[in-house]
Amino acid sequence: MAAPSGGSGGGGREGTAKSIVADQISQSVQSTSNLLHLMLQSSPSHVRFSLTLVFYVCVRVAKS
Repeated sequence: MAAPSGGSGGGGREGTAKSIVADQISQSVQSTSNLLHLMLQSSPSHVRFSLTLVFYVCVRVAKS
């Protein structure tokens, strides 16, 4: 009985890790959205520059 319990425990930990990562990504996206809204209120041109920079970084990371 110990072996099946241990096997499912590993899957549970993997599921928990995925859930934690998903929550962190969600929080990051929400924080970025909030920051862009604040920047848009202060200076729309900065938002365009920031979005361009974020896109550039994402492309560079995806290529590596």
